[in-house]
Amino acid sequence: FAVSNFGADEAEVFVENRQLDGELASYLSNPAVLDIPSGDQLAQLGAEIFGIDFSTEQSGWVRMRSSRPELASFFQFGNGLSSELTKMDGGISQTQTSSRLVFTRVHQGTSGFRLRSGFLQAATFLNIANPGLEQIGLDLRLYSNSGAQLARVQRAVDPLGVLRASVAELFDVPEINDGFVEVDVEGGEAVGFQVIELADTLLGLNAVFPHDKTVSYSAQLGHGPDIFTSLKLVNPTDFLINVTLTAFLQEPQGGVSERVVGPIVLGPNQTFQRTVDEIFGLAGEQVGSIRVESSQGGILGDVVFGEPLSAQFAAAMSLQTTPFTQAVFSQVANGTIDPQKPSLNSFTGIALFNPNNITAQVQIEVFDRDGELAGETVVQLAPGQRLSEVLEDMIPSTEGLIRGYIIVESNQPIVAQQLLGNKTLRYLSAVPPTIIEAP
Repeated sequence: FAVSNFGADEAEVFVENRQLDGELASYLSNPAVLDIPSGDQLAQLGAEIFGIDFSTEQSGWVRMRSSRPELASFFQFGNGLSSELTKMDGGISQTQTSSRLVFTRVHQGTSGFRLRSGFLQAATFLNIANPGLEQIGLDLRLYSNSGAQLARVQRAVDPLGVLRASVAELFDVPEINDGFVEVDVEGGEAVGFQVIELADTLLGLNAVFPHDKTVSYSAQLGHGPDIFTSLKLVNPTDFLINVTLTAFLQEPQGGVSERVVGPIVLGPNQTFQRTVDEIFGLAGEQVGSIRVESSQGGILGDVVFGEPLSAQFAAAMSLQTTPFTQAVFSQVANGTIDPQKPSLNSFTGIALFNPNNITAQVQIEVFDRDGELAGETVVQLAPGQRLSEVLEDMIPSTEGLIRGYIIVESNQPIVAQQLLGNKTLRYLSAVPPTIIEAP
């Protein structure tokens, strides 16, 4: 868990590990109380926060309560405590709840996840937490890509409890490679997170809430022999929606070219899942960003990108609907804390995309865990331009920096994401920023 305090005052943070039934886990420090001074950052494993041995099993969910609102936070999960680190992903900590949740990707079974070399075994797990003090009811519906309802179940979640189950377990559906789950919450509101487990990769996505935005973005588009990008769209509404997709491709000689596809018609509860080469007819090595425009609000979606033959490394992130002028990334991991474990030799990257018709000036400041400025730079992003670089290359003074945070400020609304991985390229984690200011 990483938490950064970008406010002017010290923040007191209460961290609770709640079990499936909502009761506090019986750890030495639970709830834990963390004091984070102004400008500081904290990054610790759950075992460190709760004062328990690393071999102690942890389950349930985590609720954080803070005395101050000016915090940015995210979490990561993976293997590697007792062996090589090979799989990891993460997500931004959720600060809002909803009475309706959508899990945009469902991959389950022996042919659950399609790659260039064929299909991989996959399992999708849903986690739905009840932050309220009353029991809630869940109405869960699994849909195929055609919009057909495959299964429907009801579950109850105790106050401060969590439902955690695989799609196969919940819906008794052993095989599906392109579906989604919609959840109506009765008697309160909830938050959700899904984990897709492949042989050598973990993918994590926050449950998304219905919205009325008609434009969304991915700062990440990559295609080539060593990388794929898969775009998933979901129409959870009762209406036909026309969708137009635009790829902003970075040309080798400089400049940006656009490829437009659409309209794509999505009926009620239908989905669209394709790789970017299938959508835009890409060949060779190409990178860029994606804009999704719809005839009316309601389209949800995500991207998955990574190694295309076995998903040795891959990451997932929801489409972004809110360009920002100021945002925070809550972790920096450049280098290694244990020279004897090459899999822990990490890098931090940032992807920035300017969706505007005018140039954006973007300032990037990196702070260490004590709030001291470790380095900064200013970049100019032309209209449609994407910049994706390793932080050490962008700001050399951040080489070897372990723990810290990044503040991004722009004079035009932009879209951005953070990438965390290891230099052996065994895992990749994609995390959106915590938005401070948006127009």
